[in-house]
Amino acid sequence: MAPDGVFMNQTSNRIILVALFINALVIGAVLLLQNNLPPMLPLFYGLPLSEAQLAPSYALSLPPLISLIIVGVNTLIGKILKDNFLQKVLLALTIASTALSTITVLKIFFLVGQI
Repeated sequence: MAPDGVFMNQTSNRIILVALFINALVIGAVLLLQNNLPPMLPLFYGLPLSEAQLAPSYALSLPPLISLIIVGVNTLIGKILKDNFLQKVLLALTIASTALSTITVLKIFFLVGQI
């Protein structure tokens, strides 16, 4: 019997678990390192240069939280779909959202954090 698609093999399951672990690790690190962060951070770079770009330091956990939601939604959709190409695209989006959210948090932390 042939496998049901990309989301049913061990490699994709490992990728999903690693993405979930990385996002949870980044959220935990942000919450644990609150004392090393200023009260307001430049999080919303898409807004004009002003105080609108600033967010409370706990909001630095938003990018990985949104990435966690993306991982969950992509996993659910991938298990429903039977098209291997679309499953691979969803898996790639899972990897990309995790990588980009992690890079965003690390760049902001190293910009304003005090280790």
